[in-house]
Amino acid sequence: MDVEVIHNQYQILVNGWPITDVVAAFSISGLIIGWWLSSSSRKESARANTLQSLPIVTLELAHRESEIQARNFGSSPATNIKVDPYYHPMYDEIIENEGTILSLKFNKLPLLLKDEIKVLEVTSKTAGLIDATFLKQIMMNSKHPLVFTIRYKDLSGKAYFIRIKIVNGTVEISTSPTRYTIYRKF
Repeated sequence: MDVEVIHNQYQILVNGWPITDVVAAFSISGLIIGWWLSSSSRKESARANTLQSLPIVTLELAHRESEIQARNFGSSPATNIKVDPYYHPMYDEIIENEGTILSLKFNKLPLLLKDEIKVLEVTSKTAGLIDATFLKQIMMNSKHPLVFTIRYKDLSGKAYFIRIKIVNGTVEISTSPTRYTIYRKF
């Protein structure tokens, strides 16, 4: 550190810079970092509050083992629930026919209340080898995860989508409920 005298005033220099300028630079950078941290935590807090009030729709196997159910775990009703059609290659599963594809199409649900469970009607097609027990075998014993995309709206009309993965009969949410807009499509 050097000491410099300018107009009868002492000024401390750090690497040739006046110490007041160095302190000001650190203060401004600390202020910017603090602002960034507080705004990011505010956004994350708002997202957590939004997620807390959203409907969260998932799929599961029914107890009768031949049906797929939609369940709303969220804290508000979901409307206009659609599960995207699902196509699953069967060449390495139970069927020996190479290139056989299982196609699942789900009927739309108009409303699913908080903590409500409804059975989805499923139209499935393969080479004529599908029945309820076969569907259960696929969902419980598939070597590959089955990934389903569910689209729905909350009561205010905002559209959301969620992706769930079924691995050996266990349901995992792979994408939390995300706002579906023209800018953010899957």
